[in-house]
Amino acid sequence: MAENPYAPPKAEINKGAPAEIARPAMKMPGTVIAAFVLVSFNAAWGLFAGFAMGDFPMFRIAIYTLLAVGFLRGQALAWQWGIGFPILIIVLMSFVWTQFSRLEMAHLAGVTFGIALLMPIPILLWLRRSRMFFGLQCPKCSETSARPRSFLFTRRQCNACKFEWTPVRR
Repeated sequence: MAENPYAPPKAEINKGAPAEIARPAMKMPGTVIAAFVLVSFNAAWGLFAGFAMGDFPMFRIAIYTLLAVGFLRGQALAWQWGIGFPILIIVLMSFVWTQFSRLEMAHLAGVTFGIALLMPIPILLWLRRSRMFFGLQCPKCSETSARPRSFLFTRRQCNACKFEWTPVRR
């Protein structure tokens, strides 16, 4: 027998909410391990250079520590900052290098070494395997071109099929 045609329609409770998709457990790929090592080495280099010059680069060390912890936990916000922060620092260091080229050779060598350490990080994080590790693969179409839909990157939207989801660790 058919359902009662006079019954009120059943509303979908979570119709507008993004789907909660469990993230598959996967090992950290080599590209993320390499980016983690570079970030950690850059933090150690910043500590060494800061103590050698008599100051403590607290902001830089805090950012590198947050990036390293985010890489270990597979947080998409760390992926996003791991791409943007090194590019910003490279631009600023290049400006220092070109504008203040009359610095001592040791300072220029330090700036050049810092730029060389930062350059591969965004490239390593942009590779497909890295994006899969950080949960940026669309569960609907398997494309790895997700963009954030919330400030802290907790909700994501696929650029290809516009599917919106919230990854959940289980």
